[in-house]
Amino acid sequence: MKSKILLLFVAFIWMGCAAYKHLEPEPPISSVEDGFIQIYKDDDKPFELKKDKKYYMQFPAPATDNMYLVLEIPNKQLIQSALYKSFDEKEGGLIPVTNENEPEELMSVYGVDNSVPVFYWIVDSVITDLKMQMEYRYVPQWRYQFENKHAQFEQILQDNKADHDMYENIGGSFTFDGFDFTAAINDLDSKTAQLKAMQTEFEALQQLFPVDIKNTSDKAYQDYVDLNDQLENELQFQQDFRMVLTVFQQAIEGRQNRATFAGGIDDYNALLEQEARFPSNIRNEAKSVIAPQLDDLTDYFDNQLRNKQDTQSIELNVDGASRLHDNVGRSVSREFRGLSGFVKDYNKTLNQYNSSAQDVQQVEQRVNQSQKMPSDFYFSDMLTQLSKINYRLPNSAKAAFGDYSDYRCARLLFDKISSLRRKINNLQQGYRQADKLVPQINALKGRKDYSGMLRILKNNRHLDFLVDMYGDMDKQSLNTQKQGIQSALANSNWRLAEDRLRSLHQDDNFLNPQAILPEKNRIVKDLENQLWQQIEQTSVKRAKKFAEENISTVQNVPALYENAAFMPVHEPTYTTGGQSTLRQRTQKLYDQLNYIKEVEFPTTAIKGLYSTFTRNPDDQGVLTARAIVAHGEQYRGNDQTIRNRIAECDPMTPKWITKARDYRRVFALPITDNAGGDNTYLLKLNLQIPSDAKFPVFDVNVKLPKSVAGKAASEQWYEKIAINDDIIKNEGRFTITSPTAQNGYECQITPVRLVKNENNVLEIRFSHDAFEVLEISVMAQKPIIKKH
Repeated sequence: MKSKILLLFVAFIWMGCAAYKHLEPEPPISSVEDGFIQIYKDDDKPFELKKDKKYYMQFPAPATDNMYLVLEIPNKQLIQSALYKSFDEKEGGLIPVTNENEPEELMSVYGVDNSVPVFYWIVDSVITDLKMQMEYRYVPQWRYQFENKHAQFEQILQDNKADHDMYENIGGSFTFDGFDFTAAINDLDSKTAQLKAMQTEFEALQQLFPVDIKNTSDKAYQDYVDLNDQLENELQFQQDFRMVLTVFQQAIEGRQNRATFAGGIDDYNALLEQEARFPSNIRNEAKSVIAPQLDDLTDYFDNQLRNKQDTQSIELNVDGASRLHDNVGRSVSREFRGLSGFVKDYNKTLNQYNSSAQDVQQVEQRVNQSQKMPSDFYFSDMLTQLSKINYRLPNSAKAAFGDYSDYRCARLLFDKISSLRRKINNLQQGYRQADKLVPQINALKGRKDYSGMLRILKNNRHLDFLVDMYGDMDKQSLNTQKQGIQSALANSNWRLAEDRLRSLHQDDNFLNPQAILPEKNRIVKDLENQLWQQIEQTSVKRAKKFAEENISTVQNVPALYENAAFMPVHEPTYTTGGQSTLRQRTQKLYDQLNYIKEVEFPTTAIKGLYSTFTRNPDDQGVLTARAIVAHGEQYRGNDQTIRNRIAECDPMTPKWITKARDYRRVFALPITDNAGGDNTYLLKLNLQIPSDAKFPVFDVNVKLPKSVAGKAASEQWYEKIAINDDIIKNEGRFTITSPTAQNGYECQITPVRLVKNENNVLEIRFSHDAFEVLEISVMAQKPIIKKH
């Protein structure tokens, strides 16, 4: 029970808030066409509209398109209303329909269709309480428009009819004496324009007709058909009338102006030859006006020909004039026949000339605009075409036009024909030469001999059309030479690449040297850089590979540095920049190779060999040391570590002793080459021990290998000991102790007097029955006071 009360309350609230009230007529509105129908609420009572209230009424859509909904509301000024395609009871109308009868106050006309099921007539405002009086009508648009303007259409037709009586009495009671043709034609044109505007409206109405309207007896449609027939008949009559007026105007005014008369020939013939269209009275009157003037037409035409100063087509209507003679019953004169024949022959000859000239132009264009090199038979085809054109070319003999041959236009045409024939002959002459040259050029092309092709073309520059057909020859020659250089570079044929590069740089055998020069210079520069880069890269790569392969070589090391691997793979003798650039690039190349030879190679080799040497001196130690020294002789680097290693392995270089009481290992190496016997060994020491004394004195202890000192007890183990080339002998103030097993094979040389801040080279030379590296320990110390 409570739910029902709540629903009723909600419904009441909703109804009370509704913005628009729905008006539902009785009987319901019908979209069937049936004249005006009064709208009632019920029992023939009208709807009562309250002030400031809003209402809406539904109108069903018509069954077909192109319909009007017409609403007639006598008190329309008291309400604000409109028709909409859609409607919302709170927002009102959403899509308005145009009232095509604005600003008429009582009647509204809306175009409606079946795009929506219902249209909404909405009242947004009521000025005062009133009883609504409204009639509605569904009516086809064509019917509504035609019925509304039917009387107006009839009046337009009536007001714009031409004078049929005058037309029918031409040649009878009506004559054109003193007639104002211009005014009559203007008046007729004005009436025709009015009727054509009406015809345009009729055509628009036709677009609105139902498909089956023609099969009905609809009165409005029948009225339309009848009025349309009258309209079309009147328009046709006015068209005929205007032509008649035009013909008589030209013919009558032509009595004073032959050009005007001649200009109307086609119109005269059209009128006289259409017997079904134009009545006999008009045609007979036209003949009577035209016939007397034909005698002067030949003289007029002849005068036009005598004064013609060009070779354009003769636009004299001789065919029309001949027909006009027949149409008025007059025979043409002998003079007219001769003139007519000349006009026809002239125009025919001119057409033949124009056709031939166009054909020649096409041949020329085909040759001049060709974008590809011709085949061997290309110009043979062109010569065949020119021969055919020449054969078809009209005769230019002076007597070709008989009595009219001396007329200016005839002579001009003869001259143009002769000029064209000369042009054909000149083209044939050039094409024959080209026909002989093309096979030769193409043969060279097959061998990619572009230089030869260019020579032939340059020697025949007068055949500009042929030269133009080989327009890209310069580029092809350039590209071919470029490819040749690139091929040589790819095959590492440096000399050939250089020769070809020089040839390209010096080449001026081009059709247009100035035009191709920038691109040629760019290519030459790029290829020259590429040549030098590849020579540098290949030379450097070869040198590094050789060095890498020989870093461990210990025999004949000096010969390694004489190897060609440290030379350029090719030394160019030419650059586009001249001798200065050549010297700079060559020096740069040698600098790179010399760096490998004098820095990289000896550095790497010395590091590797010295590591091997120090790790195992007994394994080819002498050869390894000598290899290090040999590399050192080539070394131009600044790495002091490398130079120290060289010095350690060079018996001729003194080994520095810089600290007192510290034993230092040094290597004694043979300076002779007796691999299987006795050898001389040399050990040089540079004593650079800090001291405050100006002439410091030291004991020098030399610990020898047993193999060297083993016999020292019975014989002197050394050949020579000297300090700064002064021999030291075991006598006087010097003592040289013998190395024995008891003292650990250590020999002491004392006292050794040094000079401060100068080289103090102690040289020990001895023999040893072996060819090996000897490790010796050396130590210098201040003299020890010995007790005897």
